[in-house]
Amino acid sequence: MIAILGRTYLFSGRLCAFLQGIVDSVGYLIRRPSQADPPCEVNKILVSRIDHMGDVLLATSILPPLKERYPHAEIHFLAGSWAAALVGDNRSVDRLITYDSIAHSRTGSLLRRMWVGLKDLFTVRRRLKREGYDLGLVLRAYPFNSIPLMFMGGVKYRVGFSAGGFGFLLDRIVPYRTGVHDMDRLKDLLNEIGVPLEKKSLSLSFVAPETDKKMGRDLLKNSGVKSGERFVLIHTGSDNHRKRWNIKDWQKVVDSIAKRWGIKVLAYDEGNMLKRCLKLPPEIPLGAFAGVMEESTLVVGHDSFPVHLAAAVGVPAVVIWCGINDHIQRSPVGDGIWLVRKDLVCSPCWRKEGCETMDCMDISAGEVMRGVEVLMLNRGVVNETMVSLARRGTCFGYAR
Repeated sequence: MIAILGRTYLFSGRLCAFLQGIVDSVGYLIRRPSQADPPCEVNKILVSRIDHMGDVLLATSILPPLKERYPHAEIHFLAGSWAAALVGDNRSVDRLITYDSIAHSRTGSLLRRMWVGLKDLFTVRRRLKREGYDLGLVLRAYPFNSIPLMFMGGVKYRVGFSAGGFGFLLDRIVPYRTGVHDMDRLKDLLNEIGVPLEKKSLSLSFVAPETDKKMGRDLLKNSGVKSGERFVLIHTGSDNHRKRWNIKDWQKVVDSIAKRWGIKVLAYDEGNMLKRCLKLPPEIPLGAFAGVMEESTLVVGHDSFPVHLAAAVGVPAVVIWCGINDHIQRSPVGDGIWLVRKDLVCSPCWRKEGCETMDCMDISAGEVMRGVEVLMLNRGVVNETMVSLARRGTCFGYAR
C-alpha cells in the first residue's frame, strides 16, 4: 500500500496514488461518509464486482448470507460481460447488469474498449437510476472501482472500501485489513451491514446448468475419455503471460502422470504445444468447462480462474503459483488445494509484468508432481506402494 496525503492506497505507482489523493482530498472537503447504519427497509440491493472472473467467483460467496439477511429484497449483480455466465444462473441473483469497464476489459483495441466502456457507463448509470437501489455494495477494494458509478446512479446507501479511492462518495467505509484473504474482507463488508459472520466462513460454489453438464460429458466423450474413466485435467493458459509455466516442464508432468499410473491427461492447451495427451477444443462455454472439471480426478493449472473454479466445484487442484500475487490474499479457497510456490523476499511484487528474471516461476516438474502425488493419495486414486514404486523408477522415473 502507498501512503499519500494522509491516506493509504492500493495503487502500484506513486503518481497514480498521488493524483487519486488530490481528488479524494477535495472530495472529503465537500462530502464525508456518515458511517450511519444501513437503512431499515431494503427492497433492492446492487452488488458490484466489475473486474475479473476469479474475483467475481469469490464475490458470489456473499450472496447466500445476503439473501438470508434480506429475504424479501431483490439482489442485482453488476459485472463485466465476460463474467456473466458466473452470475446469470445464480439462484440468489434476481437480475444481472453487465458493465464493461475500460480498466478491466481485455478484448479489443484500446479505442474499442474506451468506446464500449464510455457507452456502458452512461447506459448503466441511467438504468441504476431507474431501478432505485436502497443498498449498494462495492466489493472491489482496489483502484478503478464502481463507487463513482453507484453515486451517479443514485444508489441511496453505498458501502465499500476506500483503499482504491473515492471513499468520500460512500456512506459507510469498510476498514481494509492487510495480510488476510480476500474472502475475509468480504466478511468484513457483510459485518458492516449487519450480516454477522465472525464465527462462520464464506464458501464457494458453482453449479452449472444441466444442459451445460451434458455438453461437458459430450466433450469428454469426443476427446477420448469414457464415462466414469479417471483423468487429470491440465490448464496451461493464463491471461497474464508472465504467470505461464514453461512448456517443457508441462510436458514432463503430462508424461509422468500418464506413464506412472496409466491415468489419462486431458489438456486445455493454449497454443496446442503439449504432446501425448488428450486435448479439449479451444473454445468452450464456461458451464461445459465446469462440467468437464467436475468429472476430473484432479486439476493442475496456473494462478488463474480455472483453479478457483476447481475449488468451487469441489475438485482438488495443484496450483503453480506466480510471485506477482500474494498467496495469502489470493489463493483458491477449498479443500484439496496444493500450492507450488517459491518463497522469495521479492514476492509478492504486485507488478503486472513481473521482473526480468521471474525467479518465482523457477519451479520444477518434480515439485508439481509431489503435489499431484499427495492429492492422488488423498483421493484414493493411488496408494503408497504405487507412489514408492514410481519414485524408485519401477513404474516411471520421477520427473525432475
